[in-house]
Formats: sequence, structure tokens, C-alpha cells
Amino acid sequence: MLFCLILGDAIRNAFLVRTNKNKTVSDLRKDIWKEISNDLEGAYKLILFKVDIPVNDDTDPGSKILADNIKNQQELLPVRMVESYFKEDEDYIFFDEIPNNTDIRIIIQLPTEFANNRIKLVDNTTKFFDELLRPFNEEVSRDNVEQLLSKPLLLKLPCLPDLVVDPNVLESLFSSPIYSSRLSAIVAVVMSRNFKEGPGKEGITMGNIDSHINILIELIQEYARGCSNMSLDRNQAIQSSTTTTENKKYRPDIAVYYNRVLVMMGDAKDINTKLEAAETQLDGYFDYWNPLAFGRLPFVMAFAAAGTTLQFYYYYPGNYKPERVKIGDIIDLGTTNRLNNYKALQYIINFVRIVQTWNCEQYLQVPKIKLFEVIRRKNDTTITITPQKIIKKVHIEDRGPYYKDFFENFYTRIFPNLGGKYVVLQSKFYVKWIYLKFTPVGYLTIPKDENELRDAIWDVLNVVNNLHANRIVHRDIRWDNILRLTNDGWILIDFEEAAPIGRGNLRTPTLNITAPEYRGREDLCQVSGDIWMIGNLFDDCRIRIQLSESARKFRDKLLRQNPAERPTASGALEDNWFKGME
Repeated sequence: MLFCLILGDAIRNAFLVRTNKNKTVSDLRKDIWKEISNDLEGAYKLILFKVDIPVNDDTDPGSKILADNIKNQQELLPVRMVESYFKEDEDYIFFDEIPNNTDIRIIIQLPTEFANNRIKLVDNTTKFFDELLRPFNEEVSRDNVEQLLSKPLLLKLPCLPDLVVDPNVLESLFSSPIYSSRLSAIVAVVMSRNFKEGPGKEGITMGNIDSHINILIELIQEYARGCSNMSLDRNQAIQSSTTTTENKKYRPDIAVYYNRVLVMMGDAKDINTKLEAAETQLDGYFDYWNPLAFGRLPFVMAFAAAGTTLQFYYYYPGNYKPERVKIGDIIDLGTTNRLNNYKALQYIINFVRIVQTWNCEQYLQVPKIKLFEVIRRKNDTTITITPQKIIKKVHIEDRGPYYKDFFENFYTRIFPNLGGKYVVLQSKFYVKWIYLKFTPVGYLTIPKDENELRDAIWDVLNVVNNLHANRIVHRDIRWDNILRLTNDGWILIDFEEAAPIGRGNLRTPTLNITAPEYRGREDLCQVSGDIWMIGNLFDDCRIRIQLSESARKFRDKLLRQNPAERPTASGALEDNWFKGME
């Protein structure tokens, strides 16, 4: 029998619960819950801790046991047998007689809805990670990255006792201070797992990655101070009928970011003989070192997982062409040597230490673009940003019947000639959607002064002038659709709302930024509507510029209430505000 006490209660409220060697901790929770409540639905929410709180004749029965009074507590995992926690005390715990030993052995943390103001036990997971993930005290470079990844961890990892293959690097979770049970569970899964592979079973390899990379990084992101800005993106393109990934041509299976900076990417293949194919795939994703994405970052980490093999790399900018360099030897996760499994955890933990070091050195400032980001727009349209190109998939099934033909003509004949900045690399046109691959890659920003504003308006007007010359209106001109390029030029994007002049209908919806003459009525798709939108760019709340008199006069011309009085795009380009522009 065990003396139990609810955290925050007085010692006089301790109660006895019977248990035996055949019960799990989950069974014990149910027995305890019967003593607390008649509602057995809440039993699974109890958290139990093994403690050793002495109770004798000198103990004040009114004293409350709070978290601060408890030392060396151990969380009881529901799947474990009660016996595994109390082997040294089995002479009295597993008998039905009231024990002479009256020490409190179980502390109960109630579910939130029952706990009132009781204090939770201190979770040391954050403290553990803060120590484990301390930045290196030396600069990270290509010369020492292999040495840093292989460095001994600063702390032992908690694990189930029978999986402690080396007590120098692992320790029993029962002898460790209390951590999130997820931490020891992650270590236990990795250390106990016989990693498998099979032809066509790429999903199995992704599961291997999940167990020792993805889940650990997500736990670190949640608990470690300084890592909340870390994020992980999975390219989850799995066919429902198979276990093989598809459509992975443009972004890696795994991308890890810090402050939106890509710091690691990875690719998976089904069997270990395809390691070279995974390397080639990584090279294909990362074909250009785009300065908009990396700032001062010296290199990007990567890994290839082919079946049960794992290889790490780094990429560095070699004249804007990323060069791949292998780090260390292949880690074989398909053997009985569990220290290989541990090494995978060790590399990932030290990788996070490298990221922490970069952050301290201010290498990880928020970039102008986030590589391999997938932006989702209305109607399931997706935009994928790669180092040198944009991949766009536009759904058109809810638009007019002429829409596909209109856009096929637009993207093959007109788009490449809009000022010489646009290049269509590939295009496919289907009944329900359009697929596009094009350049250039730019970034969203707002002009900071009138000179930048003038440059942006000039570039937008030139594109709009070409559109109007081809009898097309853009219909969606706003700062969210204007990018700045690396050469400081500006470019108008997102032509999916475009339409032939005068071809408005019920399937050409009126947008909420449209000219006043269209509000509450059908958009007639006139050039004057585009001109008004360009004038409205001046009045965006993000434009915090004291406009000159000539700028204000120009804006007012574009925003005239009577659409017939607004200038054309070609006429606007002749305005005095642009004097000296070419």
C-alpha cells in the first residue's frame, strides 16, 4: 500500500491506495482517482510523481506539501509497471496490510480544472535544454563544423534504464530530475528502434527522420529559451495509395529555420543505395545562394537520409553557386550498435548549439525572403519560393470559361515582354488550374523615402502601360503585389485578377481595393481603375513619407473621382514628378 497526497494539500489529507506487482502506473492512476472523484473520466489526466517525504511523530499534520518542499521527484510514466519504481520498497508496498512506514510516496498533480490554486511541480525541461544547448564559446566556421557536431553533449540524455548502453552519455530517467516525459520518450524511441528500409518505402525513411530529428527539434522549440524562433517545415507530399513521396521537385522534405533563415534542409530516399540520388536532389533544390535569404550566414547545414543511412553536409556560397561538403562519415542506423542512434541525436543537438551561436553573433537576422516557403492564397493557389524562381499553381475552376485561354495567351505572349524583367521558365495550362515557373525572385517591402517611392511607381506604371497597350487591366495593384529586386528595381506581380479591358462579368469579382466607381457594382475592367489603384499606393498607411508638392499633385491626378479625368499610364509617365527618370 502507498501513502498518496494531492500536491498542495495538508499532510493530514494523505490517503492509502492498494497496488500490486501486476499493475501499471495507468492502473494506479485509476485507483487513486476513485479516492478523489466518482467521475472516472478524469483519471487519465492525473500526473503521478514518486517522492519520499518523511512523516513521523514530529511532523505537523497541517503543513502543506508544495512544489518547493519536494526534492528528487520522478514522474511515473503510465506505460510502466509500478513495481519498476518501487523495487527497493516492495516488502511493504505490495502487501495489503497498512504499512508501518508512513512516508508519503506518491504526489498527485490534479488536472487543471480540479487543481484550483495548487502549485505545479517544477518542470526542469527548460533548465535542462538551456544547459544542453548553450552556444559554443568559439566561432563556428567551415573549418570546425565537423568537430563541433561531434563534441560530447554537455549533459547526459534521460532514457529508460534498460536502454542506457553507455552511462557516460545516457542516464536512467528514474535518477534524473523531472523533465517533460516527451524528452525521455524521444530518447527511448531512438535508442530502442531497429531502423528499417525497403524499396518504395520512402515513408519509412521519413518516419526515421521524424523520430530522431523532427520531433526533437519541435520539443526544443517549445522548451528551450532562445529557440522559440526555430521552426520546422515538412514537405508532406505523400500519395494516399503508396508510401512514396511525390512532387518533391522544388523544395526539400525537411526545412529548418531560425528567424525565417534556412539553417538546415534534408531529403529522404527509400534505400541506402540511393544516398547519391538524395545528394543530387539536395543540389537541385539549392542551386543558387540568394543573398536575400541568408545575410551573413556562412553556410547552411543539410542531411540526406537514404533508408537506414544518414549523412550530414554543409553548403557554402561559392560565387553564388552553393558548394556541398560532406561532414564526417555515414551514420548507419540499421545496425545493433545503438551508439549510432545516439550519434544522430548528438549531431542534431550540437546543430542547435551551432544555431544558438550564430544567433548570438547576429548572423540570423530576419531575411528578406524565406527560402522554400509555400504561400497559400485564396482558392488553394500556392506560391513556392525557391532560390532562383517562383513556382505557382493557380486554381481557375471557379472563373469564367474564357479564363484559361486568356491566361495561356497572357503568360506565353504578353508576360515575358512586360518591361523585360519577367521570364517564364515553364507553363502548363489545365482545365482546373495553371502551373507556372518564372523569375525573378524579389521581396516585399515599402519605400522608405520619396526617391524610393518614385522609383517604385515608375516601374509599376511601365508594367501597367504595357498591360494596357495589350488591352489588359491588372485590377489588383497594391504594395502586397509589388516586389523589390536585388538591383533595387521594383516589379508588379500576381496577375491572377487580370482581365481583358471591358470584359468584366459576374465571375470577375469586384475587389475591396477597387476604384470608387466600381464599389457596390460590377467591375467594368477599365484602365482608369488601375490608375486609381496606383494613386492609392501613396495613401497606404505604411507609407510614412512627407510628400513633396509635386508628389501630392501627381497623386491627386491619379485619384480624381471622375475616371475620365485620370491620366493614362503613358500620360502619367510624362508627369514632372518623374523628370530625369529613364
